[in-house]
This record gives sequence, structure tokens and C-alpha cells, in this order.
Amino acid sequence: MKAAAVLWLAIGLSGACGAWAQDRVYRCGEDGRNYSHSPCPAGQQVDVADARTAQQTREAQEVVARDIRRADALAKERRQREQAATRQGAAHIGTPRSASAPDTASRAKAPRKPEPRRARNGIRPLHALTARG
Repeated sequence: MKAAAVLWLAIGLSGACGAWAQDRVYRCGEDGRNYSHSPCPAGQQVDVADARTAQQTREAQEVVARDIRRADALAKERRQREQAATRQGAAHIGTPRSASAPDTASRAKAPRKPEPRRARNGIRPLHALTARG
């Protein structure tokens, strides 16, 4: 459905472009880089007629239609692969785990008890001393 709509749009635009291209076009400006549909000072008329035959135009439209169909097929394939990958779940990167091996990665380590602060000379600071210390 989508490919057919795009095909008809391309055919319609090619016809519209053909009609537009038959208008007069003028090359304007000092360096000739500007184009206009209306005459300009020191402007030169440019021949913009389509030099292709009707058969060449038809073949070009067929190529466009074939490319559109192929692009739609590739997009459909990509969506199917993405859906399959989503259903598959996340991939595991690294060495495979055996079923009997314990899962050590998910166990959290007990937090370490902080060491008491000591001065550079090895004596505890006064705020670290307790009644027994």
C-alpha cells in the first residue's frame, strides 16, 4: 500500500517537474550562479527541456518503483529481526556460566569495616580514643 502511494507520488511529481522544466529559465548574476524564471539584466536563457525519450522516462520510473519495493522489503526484514531480538532478551557477554557453578557476580560483598584513623607517628588521635582506649 505504502509503495504504491509513493510510486504514484513519484510519477505525479515527475510529470509536474516535466511541465515545470519546460518553462523559461534564465541564468543571472555576475558569475552566472543564480537562476530565475523571469528575465534579468544580462541574463541568458537556459535550455531546460528533458532530453530523455518517453521510453527512457518510463524505464527510469520503473527503476524508482523497483527501488521503492526493495526498500520496503528491507525495512520489513529489519523490523522482523528487531522483534526477534527483543523476544530473545539480552545477550550475555563474557564466558558462559555452567548450570552447576554458583552465581558469584550477583552476591553482594559485605561492606568493609573502616580502619581506625592513626596519626603519622602511629598514635591514635584524641577523638578516636574511648574510655577503654
